[in-house]
Amino acid sequence: MRSWSRKLSFIYNELGLDVSRREMISALTEPPGTPPLLERFLPGRGWGLKYLAFKPDASVPYAVIKASSSIIERRLKVKLAGKYVVPSRRFALESELLARLAALDLGPAVLLCRERFFVREYLDGMALNLLPAAEIAERLPDVLGAIERSCGGGVFHTDLNAGNVIIRSDGRVGFIDCEVPGSNTGAPPGERERKYCHERLLHSLPLAADGNNSLLADAAARYYETAADPPLTPERAKTLVNKNDTPLKVPL
Repeated sequence: MRSWSRKLSFIYNELGLDVSRREMISALTEPPGTPPLLERFLPGRGWGLKYLAFKPDASVPYAVIKASSSIIERRLKVKLAGKYVVPSRRFALESELLARLAALDLGPAVLLCRERFFVREYLDGMALNLLPAAEIAERLPDVLGAIERSCGGGVFHTDLNAGNVIIRSDGRVGFIDCEVPGSNTGAPPGERERKYCHERLLHSLPLAADGNNSLLADAAARYYETAADPPLTPERAKTLVNKNDTPLKVPL
């Protein structure tokens, strides 16, 4: 039932699509190449509509397209009011951040950026929030270490939740969807932004069905106990994983 609801919502928002499928396909077709096949990607429609691009006869996509929809933009204008940013500016900001993450081997390559859509590399793997708790606990030190590399490399990801962290098929960590624009977007992260990234990630980890998040809480605490310059205390980390407090806020 939920999948049908997502599909109907996508189709409705697609009525306001600001660019045609033909234009997106044309932009991705390199002469004399064969046009790619586009497939709707239903999750995450808050900031634009996503499509997966496949090469003919391929089972794994090679790119993700994010396109603007006038219907989504109307909602964003009401929700964000004075903080609303037009899609062309959002796409440019996100493309820049993703390119900088890619240079650190922490994100997808940006293949194309236009006013009404942009295209990034598809990262083959699994989102952190979809993994079993034991595997999340095992990979958590790698993910938190990747946040340190990102911040140390001057990149502030404004929406670093567990759904935007990809554990790639080769084991590397990748970050996607830096789509929340704000006053700090593009600026090097300071200590407050660094702390926010850690807190946002920990608070977004999935809650166990039985409410017992000790496995993830203990894994997070161990990381901060041994880190050379931890932005959080072990106790604070446990509090966030267990959803007993909300993350630090930054001026987004």
